[in-house]
This record gives sequence, C-alpha cells and structure tokens, in this order.
Amino acid sequence: ASVIVHEAVRALVARRVGGRTNLIVLGPTGGWSQPHLPSDPPAHLVTAIAGPLTYLAIIVTAACCLAAAGKDNLLHLFSPFEPVFQEPTSFGLLVAQLTVWINTWLLLINLLPIQPCDGAEVLRSILWPLVGRASASAASAHIAYGAAAVAAILAITFQHQDFIQGVVPQWFPLSIL
Repeated sequence: ASVIVHEAVRALVARRVGGRTNLIVLGPTGGWSQPHLPSDPPAHLVTAIAGPLTYLAIIVTAACCLAAAGKDNLLHLFSPFEPVFQEPTSFGLLVAQLTVWINTWLLLINLLPIQPCDGAEVLRSILWPLVGRASASAASAHIAYGAAAVAAILAITFQHQDFIQGVVPQWFPLSIL
C-alpha cells in the first residue's frame, strides 16, 4: 500500500511542477512511474523528494498510532537489521509495528543514489546547477557504481549472521539491493 501511495504522490507532484506522468506501473514487488518534467533542476528535486517524504509521513503516522496506544521504546523499530517488536495486544498494533519497520527499509533504500531509487534523482538535481546536466548525470552514475560495490561487499561480509530472529539471513536484503 505504501508503494501505491508513493507512486501516486510522485505523479501528483510531477503534475504540480509542470510535468506529466503517462504511466504508473504497480506490481507485486513494487511500483514505478516515469514522470516527464521540464528541464528545471528544482522541478526534478521536488518530484524526487516527494517519494521519501511519503515514506516518512507513513512512518510518523504509524509511530504516532503506536505511541497513542501506549507503546514505548519505538526506536528499536527503526533499526533495519535488528528490529525489536513489542508483544502486540491486537492485530492493528502488529500491523503498525510492521508498517514502521517496512517503511523505514523502503525509505532507506529509496534514498540510495542508484537508479531507479529517488536518491539518484535527488543527487542529480542537486549537482545539476553546479556542474551542468551531463556532468551531474555522469557523477550520479559513478556514485551508483560505487554504491553497488559497497552493497556487494556488505552482502559478503554479513553472509553468516542471522537476521530477524534467525529466519532471514542478514545478507539477503543486501544481495537483493
């Protein structure tokens, strides 16, 4: 559901800054939209940060619901590798805890400077006025190669450690990345 909200907000923001979105693809593993924006760095930046801000709004809303329900020590849910889930007294509280944890993961991954994540577009739109569009795109691509190498090294480094109470190995999300 958060991916649907993310793509809808991104398409709406693209339209508000003078662009258009012809296609939004939603599938079982995520969503993707390709907005066509004017050649203006601020328009690209505003559209790119709409996605991460959507995830942040979902996280804050779910965390506020948990706090209102009397759950304390919510900071452990923000740990992507070692979340500590409190004993839920209802199905809704379990869903809220999972919403915080999953959307924290989605936010962190979406901020990475690699395509198709919004972090690549944020980086490119910040560099664009400083070094030009072509150089900003090249720098963004080089940083993406470095991020992929770091993710591969981390996946190899963490391959023997357990994650989420021994169910999922810690290297799994890094290798997916």
